[in-house]
Amino acid sequence: MSAKETVFVVDDDESARELLVRRLEREGFDVVAAADGLQALDAAEETTPQLVILDIGMPTMDGHETVRRLRADARTALVPVLFLTCRSDPDEKIAGFQSGADDYVVKPYDGRELMARVRAILDRNRKLRALSPTNHDVDQQKLECLKHVVTLPRETLAPSVDSTSPFGHRWGAADSPFPADPERQIAFLEDLVSAGCLQPEFFDTIHLCKSCRRYNLNFREVCPVCGSPDIEVADLIHHFRCAFVAPVSRFLSGTRYVCPKCDRELRHIGVDYEKPSQSFACRPCGAAFREPEVACACLACGAKALATEERVERLYAYRLTAKGRLAAESGHLYDVDFARLMEDGSLEVLGAASLQPTLQAEVARSRRFGRPLSLLVVTLEGVEEQIAAEGRLAVATRMRETAQVLRGAIRETDVPCRFGEHGLACILPETTEAAADTIATTLRERLASDGAGEVPVAVSIAVAGLDTTTETEDGLLGLAIARLEEERRRVLADGSEVGGIDR
Repeated sequence: MSAKETVFVVDDDESARELLVRRLEREGFDVVAAADGLQALDAAEETTPQLVILDIGMPTMDGHETVRRLRADARTALVPVLFLTCRSDPDEKIAGFQSGADDYVVKPYDGRELMARVRAILDRNRKLRALSPTNHDVDQQKLECLKHVVTLPRETLAPSVDSTSPFGHRWGAADSPFPADPERQIAFLEDLVSAGCLQPEFFDTIHLCKSCRRYNLNFREVCPVCGSPDIEVADLIHHFRCAFVAPVSRFLSGTRYVCPKCDRELRHIGVDYEKPSQSFACRPCGAAFREPEVACACLACGAKALATEERVERLYAYRLTAKGRLAAESGHLYDVDFARLMEDGSLEVLGAASLQPTLQAEVARSRRFGRPLSLLVVTLEGVEEQIAAEGRLAVATRMRETAQVLRGAIRETDVPCRFGEHGLACILPETTEAAADTIATTLRERLASDGAGEVPVAVSIAVAGLDTTTETEDGLLGLAIARLEEERRRVLADGSEVGGIDR
């Protein structure tokens, strides 16, 4: 090996773990040891392993859940996993592979066989990485693009006209970090939308040739009979006596109007005839029709088709989200979305340490562009009573349920964060205080109908909006906390014990 590869050994049995660690180190690997799945996931945030050797039966988080978490994280989704366990039942092996493992070895094992499996997995993975480029360069390019969008007006990337592009537009200047090919640009930007870093905003609609998929289309009105664009507009004449209707040219006989159906002369408009409307006439084929068809001729490939048969594409501008801004500032594309915040699982919100810098960036953006911004804070009450009655796991479950309800009530562009020991906060860009109050009301209703354990746990909710009295992130957060304390006093008056807020 030209460079040492990192192997994680995850096992709650200390003696078995240390034995394997020493064997792998003798074989030339860098080894990271962990006693359970949570420790392994924490270590993976600092170091991306090339292989994870994992026990199944462990406290806190078992092997199956650990694999699922690894596969859900873009940084570790492709890291191979080898289960090393005492469970030899075929159903257990099947469950192991279904959860995402690449290999399965039963204890007690032969050391030489295990090392052969380890090297085979690493060798195969090394060859696969050599065949296709890693995601690292692409991720770095995405981060550079997000940093570029931060510098744009309204932090929005809008398409600009480009006659060389098949869409007639491109995203980003020639010297920007975006891919050169417009089709790759769109796929690239949509990846960032899927990651929650950009928000699409409708820009325009274009028609593309169905044959060559370019925008170079010439729209024209054509005869619905022969397809010729050589058509003219003609007045219609309606002969009252025989009810015949035809273009004026059909009635002309020298300088007189004569009906071609009944051969009577039409002398007086309003008495003998009227001109109710206009019609179209095709010069090549002589057909008369009320409405022409709209057809397209592609100036790039020469293909012809009706306008309704061509491709219609919607073009979007892309606005930076709070998550995208945080990714640009932190230099991490994937780990800005969610943070594991409790020992027994994830709330799927940002960590408490992210609240202040994210709020600071949003306040700066709001003041820069004159846009509304609000902050919503939630905290559980009566926690100590619930711990005494049902244990800390019940409170952790309640926190996860509250976080789930919060995430269901907000938009993708809003930023939920951990707030104190038993609280949550949510930064609401483009949201007035009145709109934030509506969200708070919805939260109260949903949480009230969510039920409780043996000891009911009340929830205090407060909102604050950015205005002249709260011009900084500290002012906005301070106002939200002051209002939360008022709400907690109201809850206390209803009979719930509350404690201080742990920021």
